[in-house]
Amino acid sequence: MLGQASRLAVATFLFCFTGSVLMGFLVYGDSVFDSSQVFFQFVGSGLLGAALVAAARVAGLRAVALVVLIGYPVLLISNGSFTGARLLRDAVGVAGLSGAVLAGMGCNRFFPRRALGKFVIWAAIFGGVHLAMYAILCLANGQPIDSSWAELTARIGALIGGGLGLGFELSALVWEKMKGTSP
Repeated sequence: MLGQASRLAVATFLFCFTGSVLMGFLVYGDSVFDSSQVFFQFVGSGLLGAALVAAARVAGLRAVALVVLIGYPVLLISNGSFTGARLLRDAVGVAGLSGAVLAGMGCNRFFPRRALGKFVIWAAIFGGVHLAMYAILCLANGQPIDSSWAELTARIGALIGGGLGLGFELSALVWEKMKGTSP
């Protein structure tokens, strides 16, 4: 039987992952399930983001660091290519996603009595972080910043963040109803 912290982590992960994928699916359809499409980020970033949120919620910064230490090599292996550009891209991606999750969790503390709606803040944070990651990678690779790609990147980031944040909020509400107290 799973302990209470484990059940909370699983519930948080499932709600957050589902939120990310659902947001992507509602906007981009089933292309979110095609690993050759840019929209697959809703699945990939949703998995890692949900793991980061669950770790942060249940066990704190050390658990987040552990997820990063495990997630980065898994991401590299799943890509199947170890070129310098991919190593940099994935390092920036994992660092940015981790920072965005921690910022989202931190913002939740500013609105402790607000039951629903904080996911909008998560969307803004993730959109901004994704835009910054895109700019960093363009500059590091000597590429010009394309405004249409920048806009798409920010939109995808905002939707992923909104999905993760909504999943977090819903999991907190469900957990509270199940336990009768706040987690």
